[in-house]
Amino acid sequence: MSRRLPSLNALRMFESAARLRSFKLAAEELHVTQSAVSRQIHTLESQLGVLLFRRRNRAVELTDAGEQLLPVMTRAIGEIAHVTRRISAPRQAEGEPVHLVISATPGIAELWLGARLGRFCRAYPHIEPEILVSTDLKPLLAGRADIAIHWGTGDWPNLQQELLHATVEFPVCAPRLLDRGPPLAAPSDLRHHRLLHWQSRGWWGAWLRAFEVQDVDWNIGPLLHNYALTLDMAIAGEGVALADDLLASEHLLSGALVKPLAEMRAPEYQQQLLMRADADRPEAVAAFRDWIHNEVAQLDRSHAVLRAARPFRATAGRARKSPLINR
Repeated sequence: MSRRLPSLNALRMFESAARLRSFKLAAEELHVTQSAVSRQIHTLESQLGVLLFRRRNRAVELTDAGEQLLPVMTRAIGEIAHVTRRISAPRQAEGEPVHLVISATPGIAELWLGARLGRFCRAYPHIEPEILVSTDLKPLLAGRADIAIHWGTGDWPNLQQELLHATVEFPVCAPRLLDRGPPLAAPSDLRHHRLLHWQSRGWWGAWLRAFEVQDVDWNIGPLLHNYALTLDMAIAGEGVALADDLLASEHLLSGALVKPLAEMRAPEYQQQLLMRADADRPEAVAAFRDWIHNEVAQLDRSHAVLRAARPFRATAGRARKSPLINR
């Protein structure tokens, strides 16, 4: 008995539009026009006899039928991609490079990984890395990425996970902010300065509560949704940011930022390395895993001064130019 299926091309466009909640973004992902996506989805709805989307002025919403179809199509497309990559593997043995997709949060990608990726390429010239910047784990879960670096508590039951770096966080600011005053010698002195917030003002609130600081209003100050931008504002002398010893390390060692206080804490969320158990390119994933753990271990040894319970300010002899400044 033959199996009657709707248009496979229409199903592919539906999955992209439903996952992204946008015909426009689906068109960009699939390299077609937005009208082509709209036509294919209309064809699919006609074939099924149900509406899959509710069209709004600036967005689309899934109907109940669309909500039922989306997870099935996502799994099916993921499995097809997984199998086709596996059966294409013999071509790589003939000398073709191995493509490795690494998903990373914007902070780790912009402030740390990008400046070091060249060393990985030189160590593994047969692996071609692709950095996919993402604020969540959807690329890894959907099979678009092979490995991910992400903030978290280590509680992802469907993924293999390893602690990449146990960070500590502390206030940072530009040297001239200290030189021109007001003073910043104790946590309570933060009340005299503008606080710069990344993603949520709650990060500053948790840090201040850890040291029982009660006279600093952490509910005010610019709220920024990019870690690098937050540090850039601190470098410009616009306030004090809450940073960690990994992502702020280059700016601290170059002298662009200083660590004015001895107080620091280990946040609940840490940098984690995440992998799927059914990785398509296990050898390439293993190579990147070993390499990045080694990079972090070297950093921990050379940057121990940043983790010490004392202020840090790079001296003229110690300061070095950061590859991340003036980028």
